[in-house]
Amino acid sequence: MKKENMKKEKLLQVRCPDCGAVLAESNDLKELLHKSYMCDGPHDEVLTFISEIKHISQKKEIVYNKLVRDRIPEIIKKTGSKCKCHIITDDNEYLEKLHEKLQEEIEEFKAKPSTEEFADVLEVMEAISKFYGFHIDAIKDAKKDKKAKRGGFDKRIVLETTD
Repeated sequence: MKKENMKKEKLLQVRCPDCGAVLAESNDLKELLHKSYMCDGPHDEVLTFISEIKHISQKKEIVYNKLVRDRIPEIIKKTGSKCKCHIITDDNEYLEKLHEKLQEEIEEFKAKPSTEEFADVLEVMEAISKFYGFHIDAIKDAKKDKKAKRGGFDKRIVLETTD
């Protein structure tokens, strides 16, 4: 979770780093941070984080304390902003942060189903499988076996009761 340490009445903009086009505008930083932006310019660069934020007055510090993709600190620094990070060395903390990230990505997918959001869920699932040393072929085999024995979810069956 993040905390905003100042007033919310600041107008923020997301701009394309190549052409400077305003891609989004909002007073809500959280709304801007959790979206992907694409410029219609000739470069078609996908922006996965804010390329430029213009504050009308003060800057604000936001506390996240969450696992982020490997290039996010680099992307933040390219925007001229600063960030503080640490590398997780404790396996228990890493697994806890992966589980938190998985819940976050599932919630984002539920709120706005899209291929991009689904890819985020899969990315976290792959990190968890790597943590445990599971190989993708073994996972696919287990999935296939389980489907053969118990079926899939194609028939949309809801079990209501048993006796």
